[in-house]
Amino acid sequence: MTSPYPVPQPEPPPRGPSRVVIGLLIALAVLVTVGLAVVAIGIVMENDGTANRGRSTVTVVETPASAQQSPATSTPSGSSSTPSTTTTKPTRSPAGLFDNAPLSPGLCQTNGLCRLSSPTGNFMCYIDAARATCTSPRGEKLVNGQTVNAISVDEAGNTELATLSAGSEKLLDRPEIGKHVFPYGNQVSAFGFTCAVGESTGVSCRQDSSGKGFSVTRQDYFFF
Repeated sequence: MTSPYPVPQPEPPPRGPSRVVIGLLIALAVLVTVGLAVVAIGIVMENDGTANRGRSTVTVVETPASAQQSPATSTPSGSSSTPSTTTTKPTRSPAGLFDNAPLSPGLCQTNGLCRLSSPTGNFMCYIDAARATCTSPRGEKLVNGQTVNAISVDEAGNTELATLSAGSEKLLDRPEIGKHVFPYGNQVSAFGFTCAVGESTGVSCRQDSSGKGFSVTRQDYFFF
């Protein structure tokens, strides 16, 4: 007997996603994974570059001690050192120069100036309160090979060579020098200075309190 009511049809079983959809999902997952990996690498590289930006590599090379120069002796490139020069001769001992017979200065000390010359006429010497000076004859050099014509020691014991002008009153012609000859083997003291004349030692003068002075011949001179 047929039922007057319609018989319900059974529901079809649920259908799963199609293979096409599954494939698309897998592809999308792969793309997302690759994209995330690329972004992560970029961040790491950017951070590394930022951390090292502005840094430079410095190579330190140590110079062996034997190759180092002292600042005091180094010479800049392209320049040359110029040695200093001096007109002062190395000092020597004045021993024996003033072991002569002393003569009285006489009136020269009263007049404020003592004058004496060597018997050869090669030197004319002056003693006053300021200094003792010996000069060559006018127009001649004090020492062979030198350009100066005077040598002196002052009241403080300072010694020097000098070139006096031709018109200086301390430069005399030989005939005039001959009027003031001082004998060999004698010395005179005045105004705190002593000058001596020796046949082999020439003329020598010193400032007595300091012991400083000079000795000169036509061949050489020295200070002490």
